[in-house]
Amino acid sequence: MSKLPQRNLANIVLVEDSLGDIEYIKSILKKHNILFNLHICRDGQEILDFLYKKGEYATAEQPDLILLDLNLPKIKGKEILEIINKDKTLSPLPISILSGSEFEEDIMQCYKHGAMFYMHKPFDINLFLEIINKIEGLMAQMAGESINIYRVKNKSIF
Repeated sequence: MSKLPQRNLANIVLVEDSLGDIEYIKSILKKHNILFNLHICRDGQEILDFLYKKGEYATAEQPDLILLDLNLPKIKGKEILEIINKDKTLSPLPISILSGSEFEEDIMQCYKHGAMFYMHKPFDINLFLEIINKIEGLMAQMAGESINIYRVKNKSIF
């Protein structure tokens, strides 16, 4: 889980079961001084609990962005995407897929069910950072306010 939330920072949920991938993504964000509130869910059921504020997530804030792995325990990422897409309160959430699959069918299904971006793992760091910047701009437009994912020199976020 993240530190205490900071105001005006985006709330991002990383849904990933691989500890190696979690640490890799954290290291990229830390190296490039990208600052936001990061929450980690390790399986499909946990992200649903987070989104629907069940159990320990009863007071969780709605995320501004979801980074979703497709190959998750309990409930697969594609199913999560479909559930979110069918829920009128959740469907506007920006979702970026992080997946080991390069199958065109997987990619097309993700876009069909509301994914904004699809990144193949292991992903290119520059592409990842470019997508984070694009998402920041889209979130600001959608919110009509200042939600920031930004770089801060010499600050650690983890």
